[in-house]
Amino acid sequence: TSRGLGDVYKRQMQQYEVTQGHPFDGATFAEAHRELYARHRVVAVAIARASVGGRPRELVGLPDDDAIVRAADHLLVVARESSQSALERDLFGVSQGVGR
Repeated sequence: TSRGLGDVYKRQMQQYEVTQGHPFDGATFAEAHRELYARHRVVAVAIARASVGGRPRELVGLPDDDAIVRAADHLLVVARESSQSALERDLFGVSQGVGR
């Protein structure tokens, strides 16, 4: 069924921190991408690498499939606005856009 272009514009960029011990901590970008899409129809598009030694975060857009996601990294995703509470509650356990 076609939902029309209006549904496309209800998407937004969101970012979520991967916390230590989270299932994505140590996973490849491809694994995280597949899980996000399968469970929530969310598309991962980038990793914002955790800052190290006072350096600013490094944004890695469309990372290689084998790029490793680590604790304190942020995953940037394209998602429906309505997905935010489910992602916060069920998957990441942190609020969208909030880092430690």
